[in-house]
Amino acid sequence: MRLEKILTQEQFDSLLSLFSDDRDQAGLVYEEIRGNLLRYFEARHCRDSDILTDETLFRVASRAHTFDPSRHTRPSSFVFGFASKILLEYSRDPSKMQVTYDRWVQTPHAAGLFVDHEPEEEAAGIECLRKCMDELEEIDRELLLTYYGKEKQEKIETRKHLAAKLDIKMEALHMRVHRLRGSLKKCMKRCMENS
Repeated sequence: MRLEKILTQEQFDSLLSLFSDDRDQAGLVYEEIRGNLLRYFEARHCRDSDILTDETLFRVASRAHTFDPSRHTRPSSFVFGFASKILLEYSRDPSKMQVTYDRWVQTPHAAGLFVDHEPEEEAAGIECLRKCMDELEEIDRELLLTYYGKEKQEKIETRKHLAAKLDIKMEALHMRVHRLRGSLKKCMKRCMENS
């Protein structure tokens, strides 16, 4: 399971409509469910709870049209059905859950982060990360580093502060970071292919 997928605006809207017809209310429910997913994976000692959470939300968004209210009492039951399947995939073989470029963004100076990779490949990856981060606008680079810079409760507070500072809602912050991350992944893929 490698999180290389990017939600389209249409998929994101579909995900929000699963939670409520009122977009503001849907955004609040989205934030609550996202936080619950993070805690769900963290409580089960998953080392990449952020990635598992994003993968869950991606799969739910892709299948939101199949939600049948007569079969599920709440949309959260639908979401956590996906989460339990992702946890099962992860628990069967954690090595399949490759640390993606998101982890490089979180710890850009972390040597030895990819224990399964050859040192040359790891060094090339870190160098590509540096090049791709340098290509971002300074405000976007700072946004990514701040967004991924903290852990657990401090991370949640930092993200709330970021959204307030940018004068945007949390759902807009997540979407903005999601798009930036997608651009960064494409850049890194090109860079790694040319290394």
